[in-house]
Amino acid sequence: MTTVPLDRRVRRADVLWRRAGDRVLIRRLGNDELLVLAGTGAALWDALGFERTAGAVAATLAEAHDAAVDVVAADVQAALADLVDQQVVVAS
Repeated sequence: MTTVPLDRRVRRADVLWRRAGDRVLIRRLGNDELLVLAGTGAALWDALGFERTAGAVAATLAEAHDAAVDVVAADVQAALADLVDQQVVVAS
């Protein structure tokens, strides 16, 4: 798994995505595999609509879900690492 440093993260510009109800469907150009994010994964995707640090994303999600920032931060780091590995999020 990729280590996620504290720099900013943003959705890749060449990724196609669409919201379908409470899910986000993501497809990379040239790849037929569909990535589906639901629940807090979809909220994370929404939070990456513009360049943000992992800490800023964690703070936003913690406030929205009335959760402890330190707990959310660990989950955000893991999720961002996975999205980087999936090649749908990049450092900026």
